[in-house]
Amino acid sequence: MSKIPILISCVFLLLLGHSCQPSDSFEESATLSEYLQNNTSKSIEALHTALESDIAYLDTVLGDAENTQLYFSFGFSAGGNGNDETDFDIAAPLEVRNIKDSIALAFAEDIEDLSMGQDFIHPNSELHVDYPDAVDGGIITADFDTIFFEGKTVPLKAIGLQNVDSAMVTLKYLFPTEIERLELSSDADVASMDKITEIDLFKGNEVEFSMPQLQYQKVLGYQAVTADNRLMDHTASSSFPLTVVRHEVLDRLTRTLDLMKQATDLKSAPEAIALLQQIPETVFEDHVMLNQMKADVKTFEDAPVEEMISGIKQLIEDHHQVLAPEKQSISLGFPATVATLYVYIAKEYDSISKRNIAHNSPLEANTFIPYMDSITQKYGLADTKGNVLIAARFKNELLQVDGSNYFNSYPRNSYFLNVDKKELIEIQHKSFVKKMDEERSIFKDSLDYWGVLKNNTEVVLPFQFDNIEPIGNSFAVMKSLRGRARRSILNAKAEPLIENLRDVTVADNENMALVETKDRKMGLIDGDGNYKITPQEYALGFTENNSLLTYTSGRYKGLMTADGQPLTEEKYREIYVDEGNYILVEDGTDFMFKFLQLDGTSAIPGQYEDAFSFIGDRALVAVEDGVWAFIDKQGTIVTKIPESAGDLIDIKGENEETRYVFRKNTYDAQGKALQN
Repeated sequence: MSKIPILISCVFLLLLGHSCQPSDSFEESATLSEYLQNNTSKSIEALHTALESDIAYLDTVLGDAENTQLYFSFGFSAGGNGNDETDFDIAAPLEVRNIKDSIALAFAEDIEDLSMGQDFIHPNSELHVDYPDAVDGGIITADFDTIFFEGKTVPLKAIGLQNVDSAMVTLKYLFPTEIERLELSSDADVASMDKITEIDLFKGNEVEFSMPQLQYQKVLGYQAVTADNRLMDHTASSSFPLTVVRHEVLDRLTRTLDLMKQATDLKSAPEAIALLQQIPETVFEDHVMLNQMKADVKTFEDAPVEEMISGIKQLIEDHHQVLAPEKQSISLGFPATVATLYVYIAKEYDSISKRNIAHNSPLEANTFIPYMDSITQKYGLADTKGNVLIAARFKNELLQVDGSNYFNSYPRNSYFLNVDKKELIEIQHKSFVKKMDEERSIFKDSLDYWGVLKNNTEVVLPFQFDNIEPIGNSFAVMKSLRGRARRSILNAKAEPLIENLRDVTVADNENMALVETKDRKMGLIDGDGNYKITPQEYALGFTENNSLLTYTSGRYKGLMTADGQPLTEEKYREIYVDEGNYILVEDGTDFMFKFLQLDGTSAIPGQYEDAFSFIGDRALVAVEDGVWAFIDKQGTIVTKIPESAGDLIDIKGENEETRYVFRKNTYDAQGKALQN
């Protein structure tokens, strides 16, 4: 199979203009009444002079707005030439499933368990439903009927910034019952197609075209056909909306310009002022937002591609009052030359509705909610009760890191939240990575080098490493020299304790680490960088219980303590330590499974052909060929799985949410039968 090289190019067009205006000008006026008041006392000559200056300014604003386009162009080279290695089918038209009853049944099952999300936007949050994947292919809308917060109902218009519990939702599923098929080729007449804006490229194995945004939302799929009527799927695709200044904004600017030009033809100042009263009030907000958009562009126009992508997306989001998508550009790549591309668009729809409770994700008590002010389009922080801690004054969203009091914000700034003082302290040119203790934290600088700061200011470890992991009072650091990773253990004063290591694996509790030396020996160090197990000629591994290690010098594994005391011989293929502190092992001789105590002695008499670790006080084991059962910690069979359940075919979830899926039945972690 040939690889698919993808070329990403960013195209950005925005003409930047600037002019200086007097303080009583249109540019400096916040409202229409202020603008009229500043000009009412002027003579007709002075008014004409002011209007000519305002017209020049607005001409620039309108020209810039008309030429503003934000979009990305993705180019693809799919490779392949339609040889025997390429999978083709004989072309058959796409069919729509239009059996309403079957769709209704599937839809009802798919939304059995609904989850919702919440966007915290002052003064009222916005809610949305997270739809399951199985109901794609249609259009789903959600109406929130009743909102629940701490056991009480809350009106939708009064949600504020509080983290709601759940909501009663009515979902409407709109699905296609009739399809229109558009036929594109290298010589297609686009002028006769009202649903295709233009075909930008139709050559070889690449097709690029654009269509109105509303039509793109109805696209169900594509089919590419070769000259000998063979069907092939696209191997690469992308789409990105072309975003322009909203038409209503352009109309208001044009209307204002026309009124100003008409006023310059009048001979009476009162008549001119009366005419200017027809200027749209919102145009004063329009030009301010357009100018702000120009200023924001400069923050990323010379940035790397990945930052420019996020920058443009953020720009469109921040200035949605004046920007809107106009059309969608689509790029498709195929493994062979395309003769015809069919685009399928939904023409007729039918719908069904379903009402259900959607549950919101609860937030931890120490969670702080980033919210956006809907008027200023800036971000602040609130607690889970909706109380504002930090007023909305930040241009980019503040993202809490791992439940700490640290927040990162685009492009690379970190902030520390002092809850008591309701103060957000900026840590310039640093990006927070991880909190170590009450004083020390790991950061990255603008060059992506890692370091450690004490109290957010004092440098503990200099910013010269590619990675840092804490181990108690010491650090495992990695630094690349001439393309090779060098690992070392440093103490709290950044002094080397152990150098030139091949690898370091830190335990989950971060109080010890396995180290591999240059001569491939392995040992264990404590949180002060001292050896608990000196490097030996065997491989070591952590278990789920940090006080136990696996060791092996050959094919099989044994169990040892963190002090280096062997508990078992090297005779097991696999070793698992469960949450209940039982050890499940697979014997390397007879391949049978057994349960051991933490000291390596037998926990349950007998052995099993297959077994899974205990979850709570139950474990699923194969007691004989094809017969499964749940046992307790004494080895007593509690629930026997009937043979009619069939084979075990899948295991879903983890811990208490584990589900054992047999061909005809499903069981939870405690052995309770569930519906398949």
